[in-house]
Amino acid sequence: MDIPERKLTLRDETLEDQLLPLLRDRVFHVTSMSRFQAIRESGCIKSNRDRSLRDTFAQSKISLGRSKGWVCLFDLRNQTPEAIQRGLECLYFLAPRQLGDHIAFLLLHSTAYNQLVTWADIAMNTDLTAFRIPRVECWFPDDLPITLLEEALLIQIVRRPLDPNGPTAAILRIHGRHNS
Repeated sequence: MDIPERKLTLRDETLEDQLLPLLRDRVFHVTSMSRFQAIRESGCIKSNRDRSLRDTFAQSKISLGRSKGWVCLFDLRNQTPEAIQRGLECLYFLAPRQLGDHIAFLLLHSTAYNQLVTWADIAMNTDLTAFRIPRVECWFPDDLPITLLEEALLIQIVRRPLDPNGPTAAILRIHGRHNS
């Protein structure tokens, strides 16, 4: 199955004005372009239950989704601006540097929404040490077939140069992802 694609080139300083409106009131998975190609080839977004895929983010090892064998998604349906901002502070999902400058946002079809595990479903019944992003994270309880995807937003991000003395560069150096 082919997923309809929309390609955009956006500057990193405009993402909240230009990309976020395209994601509001939607549920989506964010991934790198290389992983998007693998998703298309396999026919699903893998839950990584078996840990065969490398960890994209440091917190993946302790994430609620990983521990349950679920696919992690972002849920911006009916979210307040404050909840979205808090989610962006936990993980800047509009342009996580770990994914590079070419990112795929895989938008879930609304017919699959009833299959999701939402924040409300887990809020009181979950190990408090498991990482999760308040309010805006949700999960698909198994491998997510691409037949449940409505569209892929393929974003090329034009980033401002990183200040080598700034906090982002320091964090990336600690994690071995930036040479400066």
